[in-house]
Amino acid sequence: MVSATRVSKSGKPGKRPRAVYLQVGIWLNEKTGHIHIASRDRRFRHSTVNNTPGSKRYHPNLYAKLRAVLQAEQRW
Repeated sequence: MVSATRVSKSGKPGKRPRAVYLQVGIWLNEKTGHIHIASRDRRFRHSTVNNTPGSKRYHPNLYAKLRAVLQAEQRW
């Protein structure tokens, strides 16, 4: 199985690398309007984001960016 993460090989000059790249899948639940984010990495399995003010998972900026990706790939 391919790892869900990989680490950066270089950082800023004179600094150690700090980035980790996490492979995720995203999809829209049409019934709820929530965008789901999931990974095979056991430390980050699944979460959601929505565009509903007052919700604990409300994040309009992230929602808009993920929506744009889904729309560009005809998955909205």
